[in-house]
Amino acid sequence: MARVGVHDGDTITLRIDTPAGPRQSTIRLDAIDAPELGQPRGQSAKRTLSGMVIARQCQVESQGGDKYGRTIGQITVAGRNVNAAMLDAGMAWHYAKYNNDARLAAAEREARAAGRGLWADAQPIAPWEWRASEKNRQNWKKDGER
Repeated sequence: MARVGVHDGDTITLRIDTPAGPRQSTIRLDAIDAPELGQPRGQSAKRTLSGMVIARQCQVESQGGDKYGRTIGQITVAGRNVNAAMLDAGMAWHYAKYNNDARLAAAEREARAAGRGLWADAQPIAPWEWRASEKNRQNWKKDGER
């Protein structure tokens, strides 16, 4: 039996009961980047992902790992690709820098055109831009002189 925890809009933790005891695996959804929890729509993205995976049987197709020890994966629940569903819902950007899947790019374009989720905002900030600006603000606070 597996239990699912949701960290944010693009990361889940699977807790799997095995005969050898419980095991935990953190999965970063491949090819998408959702707003961070502290940025606009971050909590909405987490709730959307939670609604798709909590109390459900999740299948993970690993695409490898990342520098943080997480599995990068495509998540499927009841035959539905959760990564694509987050884009369809307008709760994430297609991470085109690392993925060229035309189906995922189209899902983002359609959500943008329909104004779904974060695309209803006048100027949504991409998570990678928000992370860079947060890092800069933290550096300014540390230096105190800027």
